[in-house]
Amino acid sequence: LLLTVLNVYIIIYYVVLRIISWEVRMIKIIVLITCLIMQCTSLIDYTPSNITIASVCEKIKHLDKTLLDVYKNIPIGYGNKLIKLLRKYVDNMKELVYFADQDKNKTLIEGASVIEDIGPSFMEHPFDEKELKNKFNWTDDEYGDMYDLRRKTVKVWNDLHDHF
Repeated sequence: LLLTVLNVYIIIYYVVLRIISWEVRMIKIIVLITCLIMQCTSLIDYTPSNITIASVCEKIKHLDKTLLDVYKNIPIGYGNKLIKLLRKYVDNMKELVYFADQDKNKTLIEGASVIEDIGPSFMEHPFDEKELKNKFNWTDDEYGDMYDLRRKTVKVWNDLHDHF
């Protein structure tokens, strides 16, 4: 990704040199360099390098417990919160898969509390589609969003277990 961004900036730089006067070229070069630096730092900010395996596993366990409580109790009007929690759960699982891609042994040792589970407990709890739609005041599309996130949960768990 970084090389692609760099190539785009080089092409733009080349075109600018061909077309515009020297003063304007210098301004454009400064802007391009600034954009490149900002792009590189934004890439660094979004990598999980500043996150630990243990903290990700802790979040996953907490989200699993919270989601299980939601599916057990189905609090009225909690539909949007459920969707957000499911997204967070999938995102945290993706981070754990990223760690497994980078260093399987370290992830296996530090992430054992999650990896050794068969899967999330909230996925094992049965629920009634009609009751969810009623208590959360969901349309078929909103229910479909929740269902898609549950499928993504299964996929990301399979991705994780494929590493071990």
